[in-house]
Amino acid sequence: MKKRTSLFIIGVILILLPGVKTLGQDQATLRNTRVIQLPSSHVKDMTYELMITLPPDYDRTDTKFPVLYYLDAWMTTGIMSDAYFIASFTQAIEPVILVGVSFKGDVPAFIFNRARDYTPNHIPPEKLGEYAMMIPASGGGPDFLEFIKLELIPLIEKNYRANPADRGIMGYSLGGLFAAWLLHEDPSLFRRYAICSPSLQWDNFSVLSDLEKLALSDGKIVLVTSTEDEEKPISMAVEKLIALLTKVNEIELRTLKVLGEGHHSGVPATHMKALTVLYQKQQP
Repeated sequence: MKKRTSLFIIGVILILLPGVKTLGQDQATLRNTRVIQLPSSHVKDMTYELMITLPPDYDRTDTKFPVLYYLDAWMTTGIMSDAYFIASFTQAIEPVILVGVSFKGDVPAFIFNRARDYTPNHIPPEKLGEYAMMIPASGGGPDFLEFIKLELIPLIEKNYRANPADRGIMGYSLGGLFAAWLLHEDPSLFRRYAICSPSLQWDNFSVLSDLEKLALSDGKIVLVTSTEDEEKPISMAVEKLIALLTKVNEIELRTLKVLGEGHHSGVPATHMKALTVLYQKQQP
């Protein structure tokens, strides 16, 4: 593993911030957002906190809305809430329900939970070298997928006017790795994918190898993003991913490069732009 390949863990720098206990969102500042605790029977000893943001006119219509499930909500709910408010106010996007998957906890818990949940297979710490401390757990992707499929989605579709034919998932970095893995692992679950700066170098690019055998039976909208100053392994993997997906007729592929940003600094701009690209308002 090259010296500069850091596995792209969002929030690594947060460990260096003294006195940081949690980055939990101030619920009072989140527009049209409800917070629900959801204990999981599939992810051991885990209770997820769902950040559910409803369209501005949700209570004034009988419409069923698309749902976008976004990862890393522990640190991105504020970004997504503000991005959604601006995009809705300017009529840049179609109405959509946002569901952020978060939890109550501190920085070490954030690093542990996302490393466990977003990696599709286990890699022993001794094989991670200097990055082992940043990947304290791995291989929980299948359990997290069961949580999404059997607990999270049923709860949302039972209690909200969600369109089951139009589910979306957004993930950044390791979350992007998980979203790309889902496209191969369970392609019937989502219609839209935002695969943002994905850490596809995980396990010697095994997810990319799986996607070479991708077979889909229905249409997908797939957005792949990267930043201008990504480190080389991730930018090369993104280029290969785009080349692979271009060959799949069932995919409407959209791509986005966030200029003037690197992997960590690009988080806010990527989430805002990905939301507007994935749910761009159709012109009459």
